[in-house]
Amino acid sequence: MGKIRAVLAAASMAAIIGAAGVPAASAAPAAEGYDRCDEGKFCFFSGWNGMGSICEALPAVQDTVAKCGAWVGNHNAKSAYNRSSRAAVNIYAGTNYTQRKGSVQYQGNLQGSYKIRSFN
Repeated sequence: MGKIRAVLAAASMAAIIGAAGVPAASAAPAAEGYDRCDEGKFCFFSGWNGMGSICEALPAVQDTVAKCGAWVGNHNAKSAYNRSSRAAVNIYAGTNYTQRKGSVQYQGNLQGSYKIRSFN
């Protein structure tokens, strides 16, 4: 019985020492800027260069405030990223695709003088 305890104690100590030598897995850093926009989505941001609040959705959205919240109606869009499968996403200052402001083909800063209220 004494030999079994000695073997078990040695095995337990080896497991503890082995585990202590393995570094803990670190969490992946949180996405920043444009990287927050998921593949297949269209995103626009309240800040320049993909910073600030984000509205993210599949094109098409008739009312971005209903989709993404009140910040959309209170802040001008300053940057956008088209990660959708569409060659370009049209952006509008009015709901239901009215008051077209232009289109976004990839990513970048916008004029920053209007709110995006719909896109398709």
